[in-house]
Amino acid sequence: MYEVIVCGAGVQGLSTANYLVENKKKVLVIEQFPLPHVRGSSHGASRITRHSYDKSYYSQMMPECFDRWEKLANKTDLNLFNNCGLMTVGDHDYVTLVENNLKAGGIKHEIFDDAGVRKRFPGFSSGKELVIYEPSGGVLIADRCLQALQRSVLAGGGEIRDGEKVVLIEELVGEVGGTYVRITTNKSVYSTKKLVLTCGSWINKVIKPFGIQYPVKPVKINVLYWKAKDPSLYDIKRFPGVYIASANHFYSLPIMEYPEHMKVCFHAGVTIDPDQPAKISKSDEVVRASQYEYAVECVRNYYPELEQSPGVQENCIYTVTPDEDLILETLPGHSNIIVGAGFSGHGFKLAPAIGHILGDLALDRQPPYKLAPFSSERFKKKLSSKI
Repeated sequence: MYEVIVCGAGVQGLSTANYLVENKKKVLVIEQFPLPHVRGSSHGASRITRHSYDKSYYSQMMPECFDRWEKLANKTDLNLFNNCGLMTVGDHDYVTLVENNLKAGGIKHEIFDDAGVRKRFPGFSSGKELVIYEPSGGVLIADRCLQALQRSVLAGGGEIRDGEKVVLIEELVGEVGGTYVRITTNKSVYSTKKLVLTCGSWINKVIKPFGIQYPVKPVKINVLYWKAKDPSLYDIKRFPGVYIASANHFYSLPIMEYPEHMKVCFHAGVTIDPDQPAKISKSDEVVRASQYEYAVECVRNYYPELEQSPGVQENCIYTVTPDEDLILETLPGHSNIIVGAGFSGHGFKLAPAIGHILGDLALDRQPPYKLAPFSSERFKKKLSSKI
């Protein structure tokens, strides 16, 4: 019997497994798709990372995340982070919230108006909005982070079995008392004391037999890359990551993946079935087109030295909660099952702390962070339960 089985080998599941093997636990990770794959939310080459959050419960988690990513890089001898800095753009009130959290954490930062940011980073214009620049921020090399986590889990004695789909989860009573969980996949049957579900967009399909559904939506996002008129302006050695809160969560990463092309995306999409991600309704096609036009408008306003239409288009899937906060908890009414869900497009950078939290819950320990913001109790009127 395993001490913990983790269902889902994206960045959250692997981070949880890594924390557990660090604590000398017998761990199995089960992944429905052959690794690596592009069906979830963890694939790709880049993710922004930052201390700059307006919500203090995230900014308080980020020092551990930066520390654990660095330790993982040293352990696996892989470069996981490019320290290019990070700009957050917003109105005065938003920037003040971010600044207060950075001050509380002792994180160095600078504030610019449009003239100041144009002088520092000529390829960007903030208009009437303020910019708070965090030199310690930057870009995680996402696919390499996954490789490093896989290596670390296996080196710590953990097991990873991909291409196995979970088809049945049962809570059972042991012969000498106590309860455990039995997991049946399309290939085998496993038993464990605790089960951690980091299933991404499949979470509601997995927990449906328990009569519980979370208010989360799988959303398909356009990932767009725009050619630079002058690539030197947006090179990762000269230009930071950008998060524009005032533009309905618009973001960019400097040139690093495709030659002369910069990743600039709108943090919104259309609802899909993760098992059929190519199927989009006609009404959502209209929405998707309007989101594309909005992205073009934002590029025109904020990035004057980029061409006005993207040269490369890819897709990613987010699993979004109504408030875009996470769900980290024991599944209501099921003490042996732990859930990490609803990462809402900003969970990758937080994965080391999330793995710590989910691992502690699986070990019946008190996590080092307050969990009230991540409890499904906040959705009490919307949470459907037959318990």
